[in-house]
Formats: sequence, C-alpha cells, structure tokens
Amino acid sequence: MMENLIGHNDVFISYGRAESKAFATKLHNRLQESGFQVWFDQNDIPLGVDFQNQIDDGIEKAHNFIFIIAPHSVKSEYCLKEIELAVRRNKRIIPILHVEPEGLWDSIHPVIGKINWIYMREKYDPEVPQDQYEAVDNFEQAFSGLVELLHRHEDYVKLHTQILTQALYWERHQKRVEYLLTGENRIQAEKWLKQRFDTQQAPCEPTLLHAEYITESIKNAQGLVTDVFLSYSTQNTEMMEKIKQSLMRNSLTVWTNLTDIRTGVEFQEEINKGIEETTNVVFLLSPDSLESEYCQQELAYATQLKKRIIMLVVAPTDLNTLPPEIRKVQFIDILPKSEDDADETYYKGIDKLLYELHRDRDYYYQHKMLLVKALRWERQNKNPGILLRGHELKNAQAWVRLADKHPDHPMLPIHKEFIEESENQPPDTTADVFLSYSRADGDFCRLLNEQLQLQGKITWFDQESIDFGSDFQSEIFQGIESSDNIVFVISPHAVESEFCVEEVEYAQKLNKRIIPVLYRSVEQDRLPEGLKSVQWIDFESRRGDFQAAFSELVRTLDTDREHVKSHTKWSQRAIEWEAHEKSRDLLLRGREFTAAEMWLTEAIEHHKTPAPTAIQKEFIQTSKDAIEAAFRAKERRRKIMMGAVIAVAVIVSCLAVIALFQRAEAVKQRQIAVINEQEAIKQKAIAEANEKEAIRQKAIAEQEREVAIQNKQEALRQKAIAEQEREIAIQNKQEALRQKKIAEEQRNLAVQGQIKILLDQAKQHRDAMDQLGALIAAIKAGQRLSQAEIPLELQQKVQQMLEELAAEVTEQNRLFPETPHLTSVTFSPDGNRLATATEQGVVQLWEANGKPLRSWQAHSDVIYHVTFSPSGDQLITASADQTMKIWSRTGKLLKTLSGHQDWIWDVAFSPDGNLMASASVDQTIKLWSKTGKLLRTLIHPDEMTGVAFHPSGEILAASGWDGYVTLWNIKGDKIRSFGDPQTSLSAIAFSPDGSHILTGNVNHQIQLWDVEGNLIRTFRGHQSKVTSVGFSVDGNLIISASTDNQIILWRTNGEKVTTFTGHHTKIMDINFSNDNKTIASASEDEVKIWNLENILHPALGKEDGLDALLEWGCNWVADYLRYNPRVSTEDRTLCQSP
Repeated sequence: MMENLIGHNDVFISYGRAESKAFATKLHNRLQESGFQVWFDQNDIPLGVDFQNQIDDGIEKAHNFIFIIAPHSVKSEYCLKEIELAVRRNKRIIPILHVEPEGLWDSIHPVIGKINWIYMREKYDPEVPQDQYEAVDNFEQAFSGLVELLHRHEDYVKLHTQILTQALYWERHQKRVEYLLTGENRIQAEKWLKQRFDTQQAPCEPTLLHAEYITESIKNAQGLVTDVFLSYSTQNTEMMEKIKQSLMRNSLTVWTNLTDIRTGVEFQEEINKGIEETTNVVFLLSPDSLESEYCQQELAYATQLKKRIIMLVVAPTDLNTLPPEIRKVQFIDILPKSEDDADETYYKGIDKLLYELHRDRDYYYQHKMLLVKALRWERQNKNPGILLRGHELKNAQAWVRLADKHPDHPMLPIHKEFIEESENQPPDTTADVFLSYSRADGDFCRLLNEQLQLQGKITWFDQESIDFGSDFQSEIFQGIESSDNIVFVISPHAVESEFCVEEVEYAQKLNKRIIPVLYRSVEQDRLPEGLKSVQWIDFESRRGDFQAAFSELVRTLDTDREHVKSHTKWSQRAIEWEAHEKSRDLLLRGREFTAAEMWLTEAIEHHKTPAPTAIQKEFIQTSKDAIEAAFRAKERRRKIMMGAVIAVAVIVSCLAVIALFQRAEAVKQRQIAVINEQEAIKQKAIAEANEKEAIRQKAIAEQEREVAIQNKQEALRQKAIAEQEREIAIQNKQEALRQKKIAEEQRNLAVQGQIKILLDQAKQHRDAMDQLGALIAAIKAGQRLSQAEIPLELQQKVQQMLEELAAEVTEQNRLFPETPHLTSVTFSPDGNRLATATEQGVVQLWEANGKPLRSWQAHSDVIYHVTFSPSGDQLITASADQTMKIWSRTGKLLKTLSGHQDWIWDVAFSPDGNLMASASVDQTIKLWSKTGKLLRTLIHPDEMTGVAFHPSGEILAASGWDGYVTLWNIKGDKIRSFGDPQTSLSAIAFSPDGSHILTGNVNHQIQLWDVEGNLIRTFRGHQSKVTSVGFSVDGNLIISASTDNQIILWRTNGEKVTTFTGHHTKIMDINFSNDNKTIASASEDEVKIWNLENILHPALGKEDGLDALLEWGCNWVADYLRYNPRVSTEDRTLCQSP
C-alpha cells in the first residue's frame, strides 16, 4: 500500500481573524478531539519562516479544505489565495457559514458558491469578544454532519492527497524518473485514477498533474511502450494537448514528440520507435496535417506496421482528398456545429475515441508487444535471449490464430519469423538467470528481465514462463533447477514473502549461485539466512543510474560462467536420476562422464562456487563405479575366450601340415596351365588395345571440333553479355543518380522536419520561460540550415527566432547545488567566485563560470545567509543553529561566533572588513570585531530580518518584522526609526553613496527611503513577499526578488527595466556582481546567472546575419554547456568545432 507521507493532515482551516478566530479555534479543538489531524495557522507556522510557503504546503498536504465564510474572509486576499490553491489542487472543499457576509454575497468565490454549505452561523457583535457571539444554528448537529462528511469516501480523498504530494515532488525535481511510482504504489494509484462515481458526486477530482504522474509511472513500468501515439501538425498543438490530457485522465499512456524524444537521440529514430511501441496511432486530421510531410511520414510508417489508426477531425477538411487506403480508417469528428455545443461535441468525440481504443484492446496490445520484441530480436542480430518461451510463447501461438484471420491489422512477416524461431528453440534450453522477487516489485523486475534479455541472457521470469492453470510450485522449482544463477531482488515485501524464502532455500539446497540485488532497504536480520553473508548489488542508492548497477550484475553473471552452466547441467541430470530411483539407465557414460568427472575434480580442487552438491557427487561417483564394473566384467569374458581359441588353434595346425604335402603336387600342375592361359590372354589384350586407341583418337578429333564450335558460340555469348552489362551499368548509374536525388530530397525533408521540431521546442522552452533551452534549440536549428537545401521561408523563421532571442535572453548559466533547498547566494568582491548556502547547512563554492570548486558541511541546521569579506579571502555564514562561522575560501573553519538566542537571519561586513553585524529572531543586532569578539548588542522590539552597513562603515541599518527600519551608529547609539507598521520588512540594503535605504516587505512592495526616514518611492510589481533587494554598484539600478518566482530590475526613478522569469520555485536571494554586469539568483533548487549586458547594451541587431547570431549564441551558452551536469552529451558538444 502507498505509504502515508509525513506531514499530511485531515483538514486545513481557512478563515478570517476579524470575526472567526475564536470560532476557528473552537472548530480546530473539536476536530482534534474527534481524532482528526488539523492544520491551523495558530499552531503550524513556525516563527521566522516564510508563512505563505507554510500555508501552501499545508493546503497541498491536507485531505480536506474547510473555508469559514465571514465578511473578512470573503474579502481577504490571503483567503482568496488559499481558495485558489485548493481549487487548483482539486481539494475537497467544505464551506462553513459562520457570519453572514451582508453586502458581500457577490464577492464569494464562484467555486465556494456552487458547493453546499454547512451552517454553523453566529451573530456578529463587535461589542463582545468573539467567543461570546450568539449562536444562530445548532453547532453540535452541524458538527456531526461535518464529521460524517469527512469520513465519507475517506480512503479515496486520502489517496488524492498522497499521490498529489508525490506528484508535486516529482514535478519540482524536473520530473526525474526515479521519483515515479512503482510496484504496488503504482498499481494502487492506477486503480484510484480509474475509479468512477457513477451514482453519486465524486468527493474530489484528480488534477491533470495526478493523471500525468500516474500515466508516466505506468509508461515507465511498461518499458516506455504506450497506448496512444498522437500524430499532429504544429498548428494543432493546442488541440493535441487537450486530447492528451483527456486520454491521461482515462489512464491511457500517450506518446508525443514534445515529451518523449530523449535528448541526444536522432529525432526520426525516436519517432519511429514511438510508433513501433504504441498500440494505437491517433491522427489529428486537418489541412495542415495533410500538408505536413512529417505527419505523412508518421502515417505511412504506422500503415506499414499495420497499426490501428484512428482519425480525429480537428479542423474542416475535404475528406475526398485523402488517399483511398486512408479513407477506410475510422473517423471521429470533434468539430462543433457552433460555439455553444463545442464542449458537448468534444466530449462526445472523446467518448467515441475511448470506445475505439478499448475495442479489441488485448489483440492490438499483443500486436504491439510481439512487434516490439521481434524488432529488438532482429536488430540485436537475432539475440536468442529475446525469444519467446513458456506461456508467453503459447499466448503468441494463440494470437497467431487470430491474426491470420484479421482483416485490417494482421501479423507482419517479422511477427511470423520471430514466433517460428521461438518455436524452433531446443525444448530443454537452460536459463542463465532465474528471477526471484515479490510481486510488489514487479515493475523493477520487468525492467531487469528486459535488460538481461537484451544482453543475450536467457531468463526464467514467472510472468513469461508459467502457464495459467499449471502447478505453480512445481514450475518454480523446475525453473530453479534449470537456471544457472538465481537473482534475488531484496525488498521488504520479498523478505516477508514465504514463496520468495522457499525459492532461496531450494536454490541453496541445490548449491545454486545466488546473486542478491538490493531494490529497497531492509534490516540485515530480516534477510533469509543464506543471504546474510552474500554481498549484494546495490540498485537502491543508484536509483538514478540503473545502468551502473546493472553492469555490475552482468559482470557477476559472466564470472566463471562455464563452471556455473556445468553445475546446472549435472544438477539437472542428478535430480532426474534420483527421481527415477537411481536407475542405471540414466548414469553417465563415455564423453559425458569424462566431462562431468573433470568438472567435479576441478570444482573440488579449486574450491569453486557454487560448490558441487552431494547428489551431484553421488551421481558422478555412481556413474564411475558402473563404468569400472562393466570394464572388469568385460576383462573376465575376454580371458575365457582366449583359452578356447588357443586349444582349437593347436588341433587345426596338425591337420594343416598333412594337407599341405598333398596339395603341393596339384599346385605345380595347375601353375603350368595358368602360364599358358595368361600368354593367350595377353595377345588378345594387345589387339583390343590397338583397336581402342584408334577409336579414342577419332573421338578426340571429334571433341576438338565440337570445342571449337562451342568456343565460337561462347565468344558470341560473352559479347552479348558485355553489351547487356553495359546497358545495366548505364541503367544502374541512372538509378543510382535517381536514388541519390530521392535520398537527398528525403534528407532535405528530414532536416526540414528536424528544424521545424527544433523551432517548436524553442518556442515551447520560451513559453515555459526557459531561455537557455530555447536558445540551444534555436542554435541546433540554425546549425542544421547548412546540412540540406532549406526553403527560404524556413530559413527566415530560424533567423527570426535567433534574432528575437538575442534581443531578449538574459539567463546565461544555471548552477545545481549538491544539496537542494538553497537559501543564499553571493559574489566574491572580484566577481570570480560564487558561494551558495542551503537548508541542509552546506556551503558550496563555485567559479563564476559555473564550475563547482568545493563544498562543505558548515552547520547542522539551516544557513540563512552567506557572504564574502571585503577582501574576498573569507566567508561568514549565519544559521538557525544560533551561530555564525568564519571560513577560509578552502572551507577551513577559522572562528565560531556564539551569543544569539535564536535563528540568525542576516550578517554583514563593514566596508573595511573590521566589523560584522548580525540580525536575529531574538530581537537583537550584534556587533562583532573581525576577530569574532562581541562588541555590543542592539535591542529592537521585534524580530530582526536584515542588517546593512552604511558605505562609511559608521552607521548600521536594520529591518524588523514590525515594519520599521532602525539606524544606529557603531557605538550603539540609536539614531532613528521609521517605517510602516502595517507590514513586515523582509530585506534591506544601503545605496552605494549612503544617501538612501531600500526595503522589501511581505506586502509585495519595495520602498526607497532617504536616511532621514522620508519615503521617496514605492515600487509595485511583485505578487508575493519580497525576499531580497539590492543596488547596482553605480546606484542607478535596483533589483528585487520575490516568492512569486520573479526578479524585477528597476531604475531608481521607479521605471521597471525588465522582469526576469524562469525560476519555478520561490526565489530566496539575489546578488549583484561588482562590475554591474551580472546578477545571481537562488531559488529552492537552482542558481541562475543573469547577464545584464544584453538588456542595457544590445550586442546584435536585425542587420546581423545568421553566422553572427550563431556565434553569439554559442558564446552565450558556452559556460552552461561546459559545466552544467544535466546537459546531454550531444548538447555539450553543440558548439565545438568538428
């Protein structure tokens, strides 16, 4: 079952404090008394943290969202944000009417307005405390209804939250495959997604993220094969996305060129692979797709593979223009007759599509899976490890009988050849590997099985090898007996499975080589006894690098392979001998015995593993005894026979002497007669020989005349052949030129297709605010222009894309820290180094070009700020562990500064480096000497959030949670306080000339003050809390960052220069380099480097040509391609000279 993740609550309470604080507290207490876990801001927001982030996290991890309706909550922008997030996450929302919002009914969020409310009304009275409001409705009765509602469909709602939490984690970590669902969790999530509430309203609906996460998990578990391949033209991208979402919501896996083409792989190869590995091809029919050569290639290849093709008419199209073979395909029209019935027509079309996709689903699934295996087999030089065996082969044979009769989608020749080759395998083939695992880990084992087969290993895998209805246990034991190696997949489920333990015990009884692979950690004492001393291969810690662990497994399997195979062979023979009451007929003889005896001797002498079993030793020894006994019996028979032969020989010799004397005379007379006869024969032979010679000479003459005639005919024939070959050569040359032209045309079309895809990718990256991704795709498109003849229009589109990017791109590099959750980033004074800090207490040092230098564990708790000393040779860190630490640039700890009683938010050096100031949640600013001596403590009435030195080094400015800035001189004398008590300050900075102070607050604002405390200007543009502010070195520019994921560059007169977008999580810190050219920003998972030169001083214009644009682009991304670990091998060499 899916684990209940830490931090989940049953209820999140959203309310307005003005009227409902006491009521919300009462509700919270009663729910807790009833056994519910409740998220309530009074208890669940720690001090000194980003409250909005905590609230968002609380909503996402709560199963139910309760909104308390009252005038203040209805008009509160904070409550509105909470509702919108709950709606976005498709939470079960439960509105409770507390105080009627007179005059504000139209302001109630439309989603809240559509849901049945629970009435727990109280009469608002500003003259009495909230807990003394008069009740209008029966609270206890309404509360009982609330409890019943919370328990209704409780399991479904909890799974909604658990899957959402994991999906968000996956999304926030670049959708990496290691965070997808596997095994039982995936199966459970798949069932949840398919659950329908036909007779009642669903408590909550899956989000698109749920659907994508679950279907991508299914796709990954099934080896990336899919249910549907979407073929479409770029003009129909929006409709494609809509259809894809509908399919995913119905648990169907989908392949599109936007999500499934791997980086670094030839795109046409990937598209063909996507078609091969899908069950259905859904073609979005429109005039654009009919004109698209790219779409037509996909359609042609799908037709060639006999795929089921379903046409969705997405734009008005003349169907008479379609080729005849396409007109026979199923058409589904989703074009609305009018705008009013657009949704109805679309969903009716989707219902028809789903019906078609599920019709004969098993047949088409088999068609796909057998094709995938057959193609792999063929492309791997007919690798025998991929052939079908066991019940998988029987299923294929049954499918063939259906395929032979299928009118539209029969089997292909490659299907037939593959299945026939599988049928022709030797029936007694042993397996290289037996996979022992828990069904809960089936996804991982399917991947392991597939990869082993691709390596040429013959596997015994119960999902392929056991037929339904057979004796399961007997089949398992036979599989172990016939396998050379037993790979045992370690996981909590496996070690608790009695079947898995029995398999290990039986394998040990046979002295099989057992290779444990660690999939999920278990305690050592829970392992089967025979595995505790065996070294396992660790797949768990290398979850993101499957191939590294897999290579180790293959090396282990190939170690002493002949010994292991012989161990299996003689084990099987010995088991068979024992099963037949040790019959002499099954003993080894001749060469087989010699091989077995040599194997046994070598295994014992060299202490080989697996060691021979007792039954193997007995079997081979009994065979030897039988051979020796047979030899001794044969010797006895030979000696008896020899005695008899000698006696007979003596008698025969005596009789022979007498006979010889009698024959001598007769022989003499016979010889004389023979001599006379031989002379006569000799004379006759001479005469016959002469006659034959005459005949032979005549035949030779005839033959020579015939040869001369044949030679003349052959010369004429050769001349005719030469003429013919010359004609063929001319034709071949013409055909070669024609084929070359066709190949060039196809290549041109292929390159054009690549360029179009790359332009689409560039646009998508650009729309997703991924400037570097867009620029790299555009550079690739530009480089391909020289690889083929490209239409002028397409060339112009590529150049236009590069020109637009050259004018707008600002992101130049990305840094991914070794540990996530960044909190701070800073440039060294010379601009050559960067330092970052994280919530895990780790500091990492980088070169400014993104090359990582070193990292170290600086604190045991969150580091909130890191900064360089003015000389650049030291760094100081401020932490939640209530200490600051001074470090050398090599990571050596120089000094620890203690004295604060709570988290330290900020730390700053004086311009000359002789003083340091720290700001803490303990409501103090502390001033330190450069040696670490505490000089004085400055007290403020609220938490301190930031501190900055005046350029003179004589004045300190500090920002507080109470909304005030306080100025002190370094002697500790307070100069003045000023600010806005309606907000809380979150950041502060002095201007380079010391005449102004800049603050950021939680109300999304940046404010510029003079040092007298007069507000000069308020900058508005952020949508959430401002986390960091700063001045450029010349004082002309201002930079601000926010939890709205945006950075804004301003002029001091209030003009907005530009907004930097691209971060996908809240931005924690920003920092200007001292040359005014670069900004570094740190979000939770990455640092981005922004180059201002392209904004302030554009390098290129429209008059610059393609070569100049490509050269500029390559220079711009050079550091990113060189040092970023997430760049593919292909992209890393993108701009390198050939």
